[in-house]
Amino acid sequence: MRSLKIGSLNINGGRDRQKRGLISEISTQKNIDILFLQETHTTPSDETDWGLWWEGSNYLSHGTNFSAGVAILFRASANVKIVSCAEIVKGRLLIVRAEIEDTVFCFTNIYAPNNGAERVAFYTRLQKELLIYNQDQIILGGDFNCTLDFTVDRIGEEPHPHSSQTLNTVISHLDLLDTFRVKHPQSRQYTWVRVNSNRVCAARLDRVYISRTLNPRLIHCNILPVGFTDHHFVSVELIISPGERAKSFWHFNNKLLLDNVFCKNFGCFWDQWQLRKVEFDSLKLWWEVGKAQIRVFCQQYTSHSSARLKTVIKNLEDNIKNLEEGLNGSVDPTTGTLLKEKRMELSSFLQERVKGALVRSRFLQLKDMDAPTSFFFNLERSVAQKKLLTCLKLPGGRITADPKEMSSHAMQFYEDLFGAESCSQECRRELLEGLPQLSVEERSLLEGELSLEELTAAVTQMATGRAPGIDGLSTDFFKRFWNILGSDLHSVLMECCRTGSLPGSCKRAVLSLLPKKGDLALLKNWRPVALLCADYKILSRALSNRLKDVLGSVVHKDQSYCVPDRTIMDNVFLIRDVIDVCKIYNLNVGIVSLDQEKAFDRVDHSYLFSALRSFGFGDGFVSLVGLLYQDAQCLVKMGAGLSRPIPVRRGIRQGCPISGQLYSLAIEPLLCRLRDRLSGLSLPAACSIECPPTISAYADDVNIFISNQGDVRCLRDTLSLYERATAARVNWEKSGALLVGEWRDQAVPSLPGGLEWGREGLKVLGFIWVPRALKVKTGRELGRKCALGCLNGNGCYPSCRIGEEFWWSITWLPRLSGTDLWL
Repeated sequence: MRSLKIGSLNINGGRDRQKRGLISEISTQKNIDILFLQETHTTPSDETDWGLWWEGSNYLSHGTNFSAGVAILFRASANVKIVSCAEIVKGRLLIVRAEIEDTVFCFTNIYAPNNGAERVAFYTRLQKELLIYNQDQIILGGDFNCTLDFTVDRIGEEPHPHSSQTLNTVISHLDLLDTFRVKHPQSRQYTWVRVNSNRVCAARLDRVYISRTLNPRLIHCNILPVGFTDHHFVSVELIISPGERAKSFWHFNNKLLLDNVFCKNFGCFWDQWQLRKVEFDSLKLWWEVGKAQIRVFCQQYTSHSSARLKTVIKNLEDNIKNLEEGLNGSVDPTTGTLLKEKRMELSSFLQERVKGALVRSRFLQLKDMDAPTSFFFNLERSVAQKKLLTCLKLPGGRITADPKEMSSHAMQFYEDLFGAESCSQECRRELLEGLPQLSVEERSLLEGELSLEELTAAVTQMATGRAPGIDGLSTDFFKRFWNILGSDLHSVLMECCRTGSLPGSCKRAVLSLLPKKGDLALLKNWRPVALLCADYKILSRALSNRLKDVLGSVVHKDQSYCVPDRTIMDNVFLIRDVIDVCKIYNLNVGIVSLDQEKAFDRVDHSYLFSALRSFGFGDGFVSLVGLLYQDAQCLVKMGAGLSRPIPVRRGIRQGCPISGQLYSLAIEPLLCRLRDRLSGLSLPAACSIECPPTISAYADDVNIFISNQGDVRCLRDTLSLYERATAARVNWEKSGALLVGEWRDQAVPSLPGGLEWGREGLKVLGFIWVPRALKVKTGRELGRKCALGCLNGNGCYPSCRIGEEFWWSITWLPRLSGTDLWL
């Protein structure tokens, strides 16, 4: 792999030849390709000396002999093609655009003013300039002379918070990441340290920011002392050329569904294929081979269509050329009209390509854009880069970009994750005792064979435009041809129910890894989403439709995840009301927010089926659910293609329509046991309530209300029982706790797992809760989770700052009027 190493250092003056020698030595030792320097103290008369000194190209923005000055130095071996250079603020802001490995980078070096008011204006100018280059990969480094979070980046408070807030806005609007915080989320390290009369001043003033799309390429960021300046050296390494990317598997082109000729020909093809059922030993095998034949049919049709398309474009180009060659000073109306029509026809082909790019870039309306330019296609590449896994940290700590090593590491990681662990059957029996039961009528609703009508309803409900499974056939394809394929799929699934096994493609899920927050060189910071075949999801959706009608009978109302007529806002309002009641009646309560390690992926299959039976689900329905997990496998989708199949012996697939409901049932035994044993919020006699609140749960986001040390012991013992029965794991390091109330008349309970109580705030469901106020980072953050009460991610939320504030004010402020709000 080829990497790019970038360094940044405030040198406190670079006119001295010996100091420049030290800079050369450091950059050579660290193999720095591009060096940002601040406070160079250069003038135009120094350009010759710097040119002779640095072996490569150098770009200087001068200050005076005693202050300011910035420089960007490119090593000769870096193989950089300079596109442009702009001095924005003399001696303080320099931008150099350069092309490396077919990617255009915007290298921006800053030395922010010491004066706070001047910094505000400086950062405003910085944002204005960088927005011009927002389509480039931005690398912004230098001495910022302020910190964004003084609690971890400075000793003492931020002297001028307004400039810090302005910079934070700039970083947010440009969608940049702090490279050091990505790699070292909790580390306290400083780049500027000064000791005066036993007083220490220190802050992380020197930083390097990168575009978010570069996050998967970030290898490391380190802070190193140098000795000859009171600032430290910041080094960043990025992968530039990750190697060839192989296509994982075939995808059906949904545009073919708009082609009437294709649809007609496919109907004829399938009529012929239906006649060949007698040639196969089972309907499952006939169906599997049939899906492979569909792929061949589509590929052949597309190949012929592409050839025809090239011919049409060539003819249009020739026609336009011939018409234009015959033009002179005047043109007759017929020729002018014909020329205009030909141009519009040719333009329509480009417009079709643009529509595809917009869809892949997540733009929903073509009218939001101005014209088909390279911006769209760069945007498409930008979305793809965010999902690109370019390097991984191996168990020994070594970073690799080799596709084979990455694939091997990923397979081992997911074999361990999805491998079954031994569970205590005795603990399981104890955990599953006394659970709520389905009524006889509810149980009978779930039994019986699947009907074609149920499958048809499931197909109608399925969303379009989603990524297909390993067979490449999309839900759009099945929705369009359901009248042709529906009865055949129903017959296949009936055979599967009799034999207890699905077709091979339905057993296999492709794991598509989506980036989360944190260091993307670690596999744990990638969310595995299962890309499942559409025929599998049709079966799963049909079972989900059966289950949703009875789920509320066995899942308590304080769990709102995937239960009809419940939303995430039920949990928000419950926590808000608990805090308000404690404030009004001077009550004490502790809120413990539990974080489970890989909650969905660690659900044991045998435990899940035992839990279903303990809730009163019949053997018929349990066997249908078991069909979804019988001999399940996954293949990890990475740059080198697909991994070999990995057995899935535990875990609920994220991407399966019934998964959310199954998880609510899987965690409910834990919640039932906690409800029965916790004392919950102790309310005064004036508050008449049948069951004091003890829990608020949204999927694995479980929040426990603690009143005393006995509640803590109960929580600890119940979690221990749950872990032994199910192989689940609580991550105490990522869990949180908040004290509400004064706690003067009783001892504060001690928490397990090294967890400590906080009073500054607790982040739950997009809110940061504190005893006297409620802080929300942005309306958009909440909107992503619960826009208009939707739970499946399809809700609308504002796409700009002004829009989100307006939407927030009219939608949520009236509902939260009883609680102070910090925006």
